[in-house]
Amino acid sequence: MTAENSSLKIIIVDDSPDDQFFIKKALWHFKNIKCQSFYYPEKFLDYISSLKMTELPDMVIIDINMPRLTGFEVIEIARRLDDEDQIKFFILTSALTEIDKCNCKRLNVECFTKPFTPHEFKMTIQNMVTKWKLEKAG
Repeated sequence: MTAENSSLKIIIVDDSPDDQFFIKKALWHFKNIKCQSFYYPEKFLDYISSLKMTELPDMVIIDINMPRLTGFEVIEIARRLDDEDQIKFFILTSALTEIDKCNCKRLNVECFTKPFTPHEFKMTIQNMVTKWKLEKAG
């Protein structure tokens, strides 16, 4: 299957119900997307640690500032579980500091600031999905 016609598995990890709602609403516009979400980073890590390599998500949209674990910590742990480095992480956060930008660069993760309007949310999510598809198309 190509990136164009295969089903895209996306997981959202964000402790904000409102932000999860807007992300899911933005994803609704795309075909062939399977979406799951987690409010707690630990639940996400438990979930992916139980999956086979072929069942891992293609893409994870994750917040930085969450209780107990930061998005950066979650990415580092998840990458140890993903031997083939097949999960593409995108950070979607409301506040982006210089330290956050350095961490994104260190982890080779693209970072986006959370938009304020539903239309901007849709465009940001569309940008993430397009980047994933272009990467897979190679």
